[in-house]
Amino acid sequence: MAFSHKDDDGRSLKDILQSDNTKKIFYDVRNDADALFNLYAIELENTYDLQLLKVAARRSSKIRVRFVSGLGKTIDTYLCPPSEWKRIKDAGALLFAPEKGGSYEVFESRPLDERIQAYAAQDVALLFDLQLVLESRLGFADEDWKRRILSASASRVAEAHSQFYSGHGQHRAVAPSF
Repeated sequence: MAFSHKDDDGRSLKDILQSDNTKKIFYDVRNDADALFNLYAIELENTYDLQLLKVAARRSSKIRVRFVSGLGKTIDTYLCPPSEWKRIKDAGALLFAPEKGGSYEVFESRPLDERIQAYAAQDVALLFDLQLVLESRLGFADEDWKRRILSASASRVAEAHSQFYSGHGQHRAVAPSF
């Protein structure tokens, strides 16, 4: 299994994901935490949710934030990606989004469809740039905000582990207080 295979230093991906020593960057960690926990018994530690960072960046500028936005909209707003990015994003969504005629089962097939690989890889590649841009907007209390983001990210992971967790619905769009 990919999560338990050890590298030359004796660490597995599961070890890294569960390590408190390595910060893991996500954009809306909830569904990822849910899947990793329920499918592979992986309990994420030290997560940093960029969706919460976006909320913090806006609130630190005294902007009222009632709702969160998705990764695509946030990347489009803050990074101005090339048109190729949108084409890859749309092609991937057609394969997995039920409302667009796709199915989440596309993630189960092996080998993984190249369009899904490109879809996932381009988002991950932009997370670090997005983090830098959003953190630059935190203002003077940036360390306090970062601490609050880490705490709120951990709360999202705990929420995803709940037996009552629902990964879909309008309730997920409400910006949390932290």
